[in-house]
Amino acid sequence: MKKKVNIKNKILFFTITILFSYITCFSNSFSPSSGDIDLKYLKNHTKEEWNLLIDNDLYFDEINDRLEYFSPTFKNYYNNAYNTGYASLLANGVDEITINGFKDTVETLNISILLIRKVYPPDQAEILVAPLLIQKKALNKNISQMIKVNNYLYNMIDNNIQIGYIKNVLAKSMETAYVSYMQLLIYKNMLSKQVELYDRIYKINITNKQIGLSTDYDINNAYANYLTSISTLDQINKQTYSVKKQIILTLGFDLEKVDLINFFEPDIDINYLLSIDKDSDFESAYNSNITYRSYTKSSFKGKGETGLIQLEEMRNYLKEKIKIKIDELYYNIESKHKEYDASIVGMQVYQINFNSYLLKKDNGLLSVSNDLALSLQLINEELNIYVAKYNFIQALSTYKYATLGVIDID
Repeated sequence: MKKKVNIKNKILFFTITILFSYITCFSNSFSPSSGDIDLKYLKNHTKEEWNLLIDNDLYFDEINDRLEYFSPTFKNYYNNAYNTGYASLLANGVDEITINGFKDTVETLNISILLIRKVYPPDQAEILVAPLLIQKKALNKNISQMIKVNNYLYNMIDNNIQIGYIKNVLAKSMETAYVSYMQLLIYKNMLSKQVELYDRIYKINITNKQIGLSTDYDINNAYANYLTSISTLDQINKQTYSVKKQIILTLGFDLEKVDLINFFEPDIDINYLLSIDKDSDFESAYNSNITYRSYTKSSFKGKGETGLIQLEEMRNYLKEKIKIKIDELYYNIESKHKEYDASIVGMQVYQINFNSYLLKKDNGLLSVSNDLALSLQLINEELNIYVAKYNFIQALSTYKYATLGVIDID
């Protein structure tokens, strides 16, 4: 097994929390014993791989196995499907109040994004709104999937399809959450550096006032920025802990292990990237899609030849919508791939700039203002590299689960 922003952070925190309320709201008291080997797992894996799965290191490519063998959320669905049937699953559907709460959160995010873009310069604004845009996109997709689950719980073809679909919905959500957590770690690092810089700016303004180069306004403004950066960092720290906690709970780890579980930067799945075949992926997408498969002859029972024609028309209509969506997701992968390749070049430029910055700083060739400006610029360049990588990983994940039927075709 391969083991591998500022002003509206309260809204981002609420967004991430609300995202996980969906995937954890069905959890029951199931608590697996990590030490007991699941015999089904050993059909395709070794005991050594099992031991890696149950240790304190969580890798991106372990999410599916953790869901299947340890997740109380998935176990609850599984047991309901085979023990109590579809009716109990329908009773566990997402209520309209919850769905409307998600929609309200999206609207709040829209307002936050507009405010940030009005308050900050364009370059800095786009960096700050980046995590909000990611969470907004994830929320919208999850809203769509929740509605689909509600609409089609009575129209599942059989239990296996239902279980597979629900597992894929959860896996997609968890992969999105994992990437979001890694992004939060990057923002934590960026904000920590900003706190140090704003502290320097504040102290420099105090010194400059003594020689008439700064005013009380400059000092107060610098201090306000410093306090804001500290507050923002504190919120990011809380968000990071909350997201990590929700991930490990959903994947069946003990709550007491929150601080012990280690996450690792995910790698881009090059093998999957090279294996993409849009035509066969399209076929897989519609054969796995819950909406497409819910339309059977029984859907038009009693309509005779007319019903068969309507069934064929509906299936062709859905196929076309799925094809359009697969095309969109495929081209999104290409776009994010190019952005990632460009970020590699950007990383080389970043390293050159960083080395030049250190050299000038060591030789006293930088003014204080240039030093601070370059420091902020380097922080942003480093951030852009990681943003491009994680966007590429997210694009691959979204495409992968679309081919498994988790696709929004509304």
